[in-house]
Amino acid sequence: MPRFHGAARRWGALVGVCLLLALLAAVDYHLKHAGDGAGFHPSGASCVLVSSDFPSFCAELADTDAAARFLSETPRPFEAFELAVRKATGVRPTPLRWAVWMGPRVVGARWHGSQGICAHPGLLLRAVHAWRFAWGARPDNFGVYACAGHFYAWRDGFLLVSSSPEYVNAALDSPQVDAVPEGNDNSLMVRWNGGDIRIHPQPGLPVDGTLNLPFQSTGEPLQLADAWPDDALLTLSTSTPEDALLFWKTAVRPFESNATYARCAHLVASLWQQWALGAPDEGWTGRIGEFSVAVTGVDALATVPVPAWGVRMRPRTQESVQAEHPWLPVLAPLAPIEYAWDGRPGCVATLMGERAAVCLAGDRATWLATSQPALMSELLAIEAREPHADADAMLTIHWKTAGKTAETLLKRAGELELIPEMNDQEADAYLGKYARSVAHLGRLRIIGRARDGVIAFEGTLVAPAEEGIAQP
Repeated sequence: MPRFHGAARRWGALVGVCLLLALLAAVDYHLKHAGDGAGFHPSGASCVLVSSDFPSFCAELADTDAAARFLSETPRPFEAFELAVRKATGVRPTPLRWAVWMGPRVVGARWHGSQGICAHPGLLLRAVHAWRFAWGARPDNFGVYACAGHFYAWRDGFLLVSSSPEYVNAALDSPQVDAVPEGNDNSLMVRWNGGDIRIHPQPGLPVDGTLNLPFQSTGEPLQLADAWPDDALLTLSTSTPEDALLFWKTAVRPFESNATYARCAHLVASLWQQWALGAPDEGWTGRIGEFSVAVTGVDALATVPVPAWGVRMRPRTQESVQAEHPWLPVLAPLAPIEYAWDGRPGCVATLMGERAAVCLAGDRATWLATSQPALMSELLAIEAREPHADADAMLTIHWKTAGKTAETLLKRAGELELIPEMNDQEADAYLGKYARSVAHLGRLRIIGRARDGVIAFEGTLVAPAEEGIAQP
């Protein structure tokens, strides 16, 4: 009988511990999932990241083939970030540890040069805060606490954290962010003033979203999106030249305040003026029924990198490709020489030898312009593939070409001592690995459709090159 009572006490203690752990787990789960919304960030944030299950997104992303390809060259791409977090918190960031401490919901934002996050943590982090409070930690007049060089505050069960107290104060006075709609897998939403993009942690990293660009829709399918070499670094096809220019201005807007970008823009403007290039006739864009531009590579042999580019323009139905090239007035001040490619007449105006010239010609269906005579020959031999129905814009980036180009430019910059405290070997060792990692990512392809003043888009970010040819 005493043996039975002893066993009963031991089993009773074990059952009690299990029940207590189950109760704590239930309380932890309730705290992490209580309430509505995704969190808070300061009003006027330039970029916002929202996830309903951030740890699951990271874990699924790490299991994708794209991650394996990228990590083959750079096993720990976020090593510096991981070290900084570990020094600040004592915990190495992993999806499991994040889920245990911070919970699934995350809102991150950039605001006036500072960053911060908002989470809805469970029992552990609240217990740590209670322990700090018991040992004398007190908030300031706005309810903001200081800890290890960071500042945090609580609002409706959400924890706001930033290295900037102004960020936390602003987030405390801002409206709540709506949660990411359910039923769309563990996606990550990124929002900014110009639109939003949702990234899905699946093979190829499918994306969808909107851009606040009033593109025009002609109702005709794009026919020139694939009329380029398969390894072209970047291609962009739109229904009109104005749409392509609008996309370019939007893409470079974040860099306009950068000193390097400002110097490059000034250099291009100076060269245009020095070469005395003209301007196309007024209303020339009205002759164009589709506009497609590509950067096929970058020549980095000289001190100044020179991109190799090409442009295809399909005339409107009432126009004839045999008519005068729309860009011929641009070259008129340079007195271009007549030239023919396989019997197709055109002209060439040399700017910097064969590395940089403007070549104009036409094939059976399009007007062409290139920066090199050899590229014109290559483009004239390429025929457009099947049209892309119901598409008003298409963007493609070949990551292998982009990565190799970046690697070459980094090495050249190191040789010319343009990278502080790095020669060419050091630039290749410390930075070149990221370029080589990018080269394994296949191809980006985004298809956009004009809808009520915005572009709704979808596609893949890093599909293998052989899969990227297929239309999403």
